[in-house]
Parts: sequence; structure tokens; C-alpha cells
Amino acid sequence: MKFSNLYRVELKRLLKNRMTWLTAALMALAPLAGYSFFKPTIGDSMTAMYLANPLLTGGLAGALLFAILMLTSLDKPRRSGIGTMTDAVVSPLAMSTVRLFTVLTAALLTSMAAGLLYLPYTAWKLDIVFFLSDYLLSVLLFLLSGPVMGALAASMVWQIVRRLDVSLLAVLLFSLSEVCRSSFLAHWSVPLVSTLSDAFGSAIVWRTAIYSRLIWLCLLGGRWLFSLLCVRQYGKGPVGSFARHVRKIAVPLIAVVLLCGGGLLWHDQPFVDHSPANWMELLDTEPERYNDALTLESTKLDVSIDSYLLGTMSGTAVFNLINSSGAPQELYFEINTGYRIRAVKANGTDIPFEDLHNDMISSREVRCSLPAEENIELVVEYGGMPRMWNAQEDQLGADVISAKGVTMTSKTLAPVVAGCAMVDDAATVDLYIALKHDLTPVGTGEITKLADNQDGTTSWQVTATGTDRVFLYAGDYIKTDLDAGNGTSIPFYYSRKYQTRLEGGALELMEKAIQYCTAHYGARFEDGESFKIIQTTAFEFGGFAVRG
Repeated sequence: MKFSNLYRVELKRLLKNRMTWLTAALMALAPLAGYSFFKPTIGDSMTAMYLANPLLTGGLAGALLFAILMLTSLDKPRRSGIGTMTDAVVSPLAMSTVRLFTVLTAALLTSMAAGLLYLPYTAWKLDIVFFLSDYLLSVLLFLLSGPVMGALAASMVWQIVRRLDVSLLAVLLFSLSEVCRSSFLAHWSVPLVSTLSDAFGSAIVWRTAIYSRLIWLCLLGGRWLFSLLCVRQYGKGPVGSFARHVRKIAVPLIAVVLLCGGGLLWHDQPFVDHSPANWMELLDTEPERYNDALTLESTKLDVSIDSYLLGTMSGTAVFNLINSSGAPQELYFEINTGYRIRAVKANGTDIPFEDLHNDMISSREVRCSLPAEENIELVVEYGGMPRMWNAQEDQLGADVISAKGVTMTSKTLAPVVAGCAMVDDAATVDLYIALKHDLTPVGTGEITKLADNQDGTTSWQVTATGTDRVFLYAGDYIKTDLDAGNGTSIPFYYSRKYQTRLEGGALELMEKAIQYCTAHYGARFEDGESFKIIQTTAFEFGGFAVRG
């Protein structure tokens, strides 16, 4: 019998089974728990409460429910006593494969139905911050992921042990293991989601979720293929059956490719750095990098976004340095661990450099030797995708480049030499960057719009003094001036999505709070010095302050 005919017959049988409908109903109801007492995320944004929590809960419940459905489907021929008869008619390997695909079909249909069921309520609750694309991604990555991974894992174990109770216990123990929560990669049934951002996008969640789902599809798929070779046939046990089936070279070959692919993706993940676990102890023993023979006079940064989809960038940093020693000097600069240095030049000549690979708090050092010349123009070409500090992995707290928002701070934006060279307060730093036309930059320094480009981007210049560290945020910002109560005002930048809501009285409350603080504690900035209040992404948990 053809695979398609087997699939059609088995799917009809599965859909007539009351266990299937009970599983689907329980999974469809499970998101209700995510609205109230079960909250997998740690954030309190609207999308975390009314989108992530319910669908993650549904996915977690679906992993267990469809694991049970998978096991009962595989075990039914043995319990009904017709296993020997069906094995004589149809290959047990083909039947195991068909049963897995039919359960996965049921999982897909259930997830689609649940997604349609909760769509109106979610759209109503989220209102101004609802995005259909985010909802569809959540259904796919949060809700559907659970039952797919649960069915795969259950089928994999059952094909080896052929015991319903042992298989279910193995899946449960695997799900509850601390190892499965040790990193974003280890979350096998549903992805790690710390929160979702209402206004500036949740690209870090979608990227890590897609990446981890791909890894687990490779790992579970490869192991499932190996377990398929253990399916009993001709009265042999798992070892004898494996020895016979492994002759079908295509199956083990595909399994090896999947396992190797999943392992390589795990090992080479591009999102988290490799800072040592005892980083606090190492901070006290770090060697002194400061070189009083070097002085930074000015910095110029040219940065371009290579891909908003992947979150990659490239840039060129030009540092004008004074070497007062009359001798060659070593210079150390820091850069985000996700970036690769492409070239380093001093006064137009390529100079050797060494990446020390000493990850520490999402940055690492690069060492180069400067010539003995007094005036040095150091040019550093770099690029890549920002990585997060592994200590913040459970929060997915990272600088991110996306179409809805950009966060690039200090070493994520450009290399930093301030830790090695003296920086005068009058030193200047100029950043030139082109952003999507609907992204407005805000950050340290003064920002000037240069031109609207024909490729749908806008060129901006950011000018600051006193350091080579620049903090840049970009989003659909609008600006309002808050009266500080002493004849000055503080500019407040916030997402355009909140304009109608904030203008309903919230801005007046902010002004009263600022005026109270001004009256009791004084102004928070000196004359002539800029000061801004900026709304940022939900992945920056708690408050944050930097110069200006």
C-alpha cells in the first residue's frame, strides 16, 4: 500500500478516536491558564501577558498531551492484539512513520484552530500594540512547537523500549530536568521567552526561537530516525532489528546528517557570548590596559545596517590618536563578541592585530601595535551580529538590530579604545548612520538629520564629546517637552503607538513628578548640558542611565 493511502486511512482512524478530540480540546483550553495563574515569562508588558503567556502555556500542555496521544497511537496494535497481523501486511517502519505524521497533522490542525480561537480576544486586549505577524509567529513557535516536539520525543523513546509507561516517564523526566532550562538552546519543547516588547519589536525572541526550534528538529529528527531502525520486525529484538534495518543506508545517513547539523548549530550559536562563570573574580585580576602615552583626540564612526532581518551591521571606526612616547605602543580596544575585525590600519598601512577571544560581559579585546609616529589615524573595519552576555541569557537581554527598533550601545556600536588611551573632555565623536525611513534615532549627543536617501533610508549624524562610547536607540519615536518647573524642559522620546494614550493625562503626571523632584532635589542637568528621557525596549529590565 502506498504511503499516501496509509496516511489517509490512519488519519481517518485518528480523527475518529475520542482520545484525539479530548487531546485537542484540552490543548485548546490550556492557554486560559496562561491568562491567570501560570506565567512562563518574567515580563509585564501587554504582549507578554496576553500573547506569550497563554500560547506558551498551550504549547507546554500540548507537548505532554500529544506525547500521550502519540504513545497510545503507537501502542494500540499491541493492546488490541492485532500487531502481528498488521505487521504481516504493512512494514512496521512504514506504519510508525505514518502514525507520527498523522499525530503531527492533528497537532497542526489543533494549533491552527486554537490560534483562530484566541485571535479576536488577543487583538482586542493588545489594541494599539497588536501585530498580526507577531501573533502568527507566536502560534507557530510557541503553540505548535510543543505538540510537535512532544510527539517526536515520545515516538523516539517508544520505538526503542515499546513500553507506554516507560516512554511517558522518560518524556516527563526530560521535560522537568534542570538541564532543559540551562540555556535558551536547551528549551526543547517550547522556546525560552523572557518577555515580548509592545513597541519596539521582539526580534531577539523570534531569532532565538527559530534557531532553537531548528536545532531540536534536527536533534529529535535524527534520533527518531535511529530509533525507527529499532522497530521490531521478523520476531527480532531492538538490536537485531537495528542490525537488519541499518542496511537501508539512506535512513542512518540522513539521521547522521541531522544530528551533526543540530550539533554544529548548537556549538556555533551566534547569540550568546562565552564569558566565564567566575567573571566577578576575574574582574579584580584583569591586567591594566591604560597607556598614558596614548591620547584620543577624536573619533569618527561610519555604520551601516546590513540586514534588519538577521540583525547584522558593519562599520568603520577612525580614531585620531597622539603617541607622545616616540616609540611603538600596544593598543587594546574592546568590541562586542559577535563582531569580527576585518582590518586594522594605522596611517593607511595595514598593521597586525590579535583577537584575544577573552569574552567578558558581551565584549572581548583586540590588541594591535601602533607605530612610533606621533599623530596616528587608526582605522578599524568590523561587523557582525551583536551577542548577549551569557549571564543575561535567561532574560534575553541584548542589544538588537531589527526593523521595529534598534539598540546599539557602546561596544555594540563600535570598538572602544577609551580603556587604553586617555580621552580629553574636549575630544569629539561623530557617528554617521543610515536607518530605515520610519526609524528615528535617539541617544547620547546631538542628532542631526542629513538627508533622505532614495533607497528608503535616512542619513543621520550623531555628535558627542568626551568619549568614544555612543549609545544609540532608534524606533518610531516622537518627542514632547516636559516642563521641569524651573524654566527649562526635558525632552521625552516615546513610541508613536502610545501617543493617544499618553496624551490622555499621562504626560501631565510625568511633568508633575519631574517638577516635584526639581523643587526638592534640584535640576538633574547643568546649564547647556542635554538631558533626555527615552522609552526603550522591554528587554532592558529596570531603569538605565548614561551621560545625557
